[in-house]
Amino acid sequence: MTAEQATVVRFHSLGGPEVLQVEQAPIGAPGAGEARIRVEAIGVNRAEALVRSGHYIEPVREFPAGLGSEVSGVIDLVGPGVTGLEPGDPVSVVPAFSQNDYPVYADRAIVPAAAVLPRPDGTDAITGAATWMAYLTAYGALVEPGIIHPGDTIVLNAASSSVGLALIQIANHLGVHTIALTRTATKAAALANHGATHVITTGPETDAGSQFPAAPGRRGVEVGTGLPATAGQPGLEAGAGLPAAGQHGLHVGADAPAAPGQRGVEVSARPTATAGQRGPDGSAGLGAVPSGDLAAQVKALTCGRGVPLVLDAVAGPGISDLAQLVSPGGTLLVYGASSGQPTPYPGVDLGLPALTIRSYTMHELSRDARRLARAAAFITAGLRSGAFRPVVAATYPLSDAVAAHKHLESNSHLGKLVLTVP
Repeated sequence: MTAEQATVVRFHSLGGPEVLQVEQAPIGAPGAGEARIRVEAIGVNRAEALVRSGHYIEPVREFPAGLGSEVSGVIDLVGPGVTGLEPGDPVSVVPAFSQNDYPVYADRAIVPAAAVLPRPDGTDAITGAATWMAYLTAYGALVEPGIIHPGDTIVLNAASSSVGLALIQIANHLGVHTIALTRTATKAAALANHGATHVITTGPETDAGSQFPAAPGRRGVEVGTGLPATAGQPGLEAGAGLPAAGQHGLHVGADAPAAPGQRGVEVSARPTATAGQRGPDGSAGLGAVPSGDLAAQVKALTCGRGVPLVLDAVAGPGISDLAQLVSPGGTLLVYGASSGQPTPYPGVDLGLPALTIRSYTMHELSRDARRLARAAAFITAGLRSGAFRPVVAATYPLSDAVAAHKHLESNSHLGKLVLTVP
């Protein structure tokens, strides 16, 4: 009997996006405790680029290798001993396993049943694939430890990422103020519009987004909805600062497309105090912020105190600058290493301050059934209420995974990239 075949994306050596290949591979029935998913959409995460290039915390075990750990779709088959899941159920798969064991860049994939969650009513497949990595990471950083309280202020870098935007949304939901760090003025304006209390631009004010307008045959998305643009409404590559090719853009945060004669996006900063005034959290207004010195800017925004929590997705040498932003007794939480560079311990050079440095990945939650259930209840409630809205920057067909990874590594987007399966 001929084995069933699945369309998969694999790579046979480490390297750049171009090593990804679309292939056919046999797929069997799910084993005990497993489910087979008919995949509809796949979340593209920074971890996959690190695995593919050989810089992830878990190396590739053997070639050919697959990628991915976050998908949405419907149950195809369930293995022995699996209860609560039936063929046809719409579900999301949370990243709770090694990409070496259960890669999901495919049109069908086998995953541990423990990593499968029901998709909330009204949640489409693209949103279902754009939610769990980002919001589980953000929940585990802000809610689970219990160290942040309403009225506190936090600092986060890589703020335009899907995790960064989830952190901003959850912080707003909790009454926590955010200082978002980003490298471009275009993203700074978009982050303010997406709810950041304050935004600090830390790099050259260039707009790399123009490299990735929607290509012919690809659909833009309405910013913040996670849904493709509907018929008669123009699409937008969220965060790119440019409309989809040949189309008008949207006013970011508005429900209507740009007026005739207007193109691109129009953003407005979230109101903050002006120079000489205090903001809603008692912080100094942006007009009073010194330029050029990150520590001085954060101190100006926090009345000289610093912040109780800094969230670092980048690591590398910049950790020393971030450590200076933490108030006495506060925490620097490192949850990513996208810099790919060695990360020094900053405490000695800073005079051994009262500083806690903690590493964290969302697997702490996703691989613990009780903690995952708590997180899922919190996130699902936020999705249903509208408090949490995953931002999808662009979608690509599975066959165009190379282009999606090039877009990912350009760092030009705001939010999540998603692969779709016809």
